[in-house]
Amino acid sequence: MTVRARDIMADAFGVDAAQISETGDMASVPGWDSLSHMKLVAALEEALGRPLEIMEIVGLVSVPAISQLLEQECQT
Repeated sequence: MTVRARDIMADAFGVDAAQISETGDMASVPGWDSLSHMKLVAALEEALGRPLEIMEIVGLVSVPAISQLLEQECQT
């Protein structure tokens, strides 16, 4: 997981970045609920400079998935 991904998630979930495990998911990351998920989507859209597609949003169910989205964007 990148520092960028961890920082974006920590801010959206209102938790310390140290509480976000590299293998975490919606059930195990503190503060990850439906409202904070929408904050995460908005933060990712801002970080990426584009709106997320529906299938991208649906796929944001784990820390690895979020990290992968950010890493893919950096490679393009």
